[in-house]
Amino acid sequence: MTIRSHTKLQKWPPDWGGYYGKGDRFLIGDSEGTFKSALVRPKHIEVQAEFQGRDQVGRITSEDQKLLERVCEIMNQNKGKPLKEVGDLEVGS
Repeated sequence: MTIRSHTKLQKWPPDWGGYYGKGDRFLIGDSEGTFKSALVRPKHIEVQAEFQGRDQVGRITSEDQKLLERVCEIMNQNKGKPLKEVGDLEVGS
């Protein structure tokens, strides 16, 4: 299964957030933006992306901590890739 389609993962693409100024655009979905890094936490992964020169942060959640650790490791092997490609990465069942 891919990150996007995995039934135990909640929310790919994540809802993106960060600091914004007047006129800044929000990253929506994964059709734009570049993956920067992922950090596994209890019950979620913090995902960092770059969009129009600004960092944005999102969250993927799951009750399966081992799955989150595996997904985070796979994601971090793909730094610098478009977010759409990261969402299509195979992570197993």
